[in-house]
Amino acid sequence: MKNKILAGVLLCTLFSCSPKIVLNKIQEYPSLSQEDTIMVVNEGEKVPVAATLIGQVAILDRSFTIRCRYDQVLKIAKEETRKAGGDILQITDHLLPGVASSCHQISGNILKSGISDSTYNTQTTFYNYSVNNVLNKVRPLPPRVDFSFNVGYGWLPKTEGLTGTDKQFDDKLTSGLAWDLAFHHYIKNFGWGIFYSGYSSDSYYEKTNMDHNVLFLYIAPLFCTKYSFNKKWMINGEVGIGYLKFSDKISSGIEKGKTYVSTIGFNYGIGIEYKLNKHMGIGISFNEIIGSAFLKNIKMENVHSTIVYNDYDRINLNRFNLLGGIRFYFGDR
Repeated sequence: MKNKILAGVLLCTLFSCSPKIVLNKIQEYPSLSQEDTIMVVNEGEKVPVAATLIGQVAILDRSFTIRCRYDQVLKIAKEETRKAGGDILQITDHLLPGVASSCHQISGNILKSGISDSTYNTQTTFYNYSVNNVLNKVRPLPPRVDFSFNVGYGWLPKTEGLTGTDKQFDDKLTSGLAWDLAFHHYIKNFGWGIFYSGYSSDSYYEKTNMDHNVLFLYIAPLFCTKYSFNKKWMINGEVGIGYLKFSDKISSGIEKGKTYVSTIGFNYGIGIEYKLNKHMGIGISFNEIIGSAFLKNIKMENVHSTIVYNDYDRINLNRFNLLGGIRFYFGDR
């Protein structure tokens, strides 16, 4: 539980941020003072005749944005209008919160009134300055297809209350090598995929003179999503339900055998990627695989038995993974 809370706090700290500001200056003017009033013209409303277009502004979601209610993003847009020397903010597009983003996103024209040598017509092409057009420029869609390969460390829950050689044995089995392979196919920012993950660890138990080798395998279809911060950086998330198998192979000089569990598992994960070029990138990811089982099979050389657990002592199988690796991209957009 502590690991989950720590991971959540870390993710919030890393990714929580203010909205992204995109500013396009067409003409340079000195900033206005804080005492000057900024007029807001909403979509469909008329703009004063003697108003000149001097810039454009968009307030966008960074994917993990806080402080993005409409009044908050409008305040930011008005402040950018003031800095650019404009006294009128004409809202040209307002994207409401939805599945893709929990934020209000707006774009607009920065206008300056009282300039007699130029007038502004609301039907010009500048009126088509929309949130989606800006998003496509500063935050392009992810590649349609990607393959990833990661290696790193995995951790299983430790047994509480152990000391001495028992604790040393448990520590070695509950931390080991983790790896995964994944395929993703995206339609815009959402898609599906296939995920395969493995974990292996070894430990020697002095009291029984036996070597133990743990293998934790998982494969699942995925629902996934990916967003671009810009043309290089992307963030992704995924969830899935699949098949989980956990085994502990035991061997000594005389006897060999194993215990194993098969069940349905659940996984979730989040990652960050950096595109090195059009077809290749690198990334890091954190994910967890969760499962539980009521049956454990024991297979020795001459014995094969099954232990049945009730709902209170069922076997809980959790694995945390922190990995890094390479990405291959196809269908760049």
